[in-house]
Amino acid sequence: MASRTGIPVLPLLGRLRSTASQAGLSNTGRRRNVAAAFACCRPERAANRKILLIDDVMTTGATAAACALALKRAGAARVTLLTLARADRRFPSALPASSSAAGGMR
Repeated sequence: MASRTGIPVLPLLGRLRSTASQAGLSNTGRRRNVAAAFACCRPERAANRKILLIDDVMTTGATAAACALALKRAGAARVTLLTLARADRRFPSALPASSSAAGGMR
C-alpha cells in the first residue's frame, strides 16, 4: 500500500510484553490482555503526525485501540485505523466447518 500511495511506512510500535492469544476472550478480556502491551519506540517520529494504522482483521478493536493509544501518548496528532476485514462476533459461523461453500478452506 505504501508503494502505491507514496505514504511512508514508519516502524513506530513495539511490543512491551507478550500477550495471551485473543481467541476465546471476551471483549473486556481482550482489552485487558493488550492493555499497556504496546509502546511507541520512536516518539520523535510520531509527534504531531497524522498516522494511518493498518490492521488486517479487526474483531473487537482491542489491539488497534491499544496501539492507537500508544501512538497518541507519544504525541501523534491523529491516528486513523484502516482495517481490511471486520469479524462479527455477534453471530456464530453460519457455515459448518466441512462446508464446501468456503472453497474447502477451514
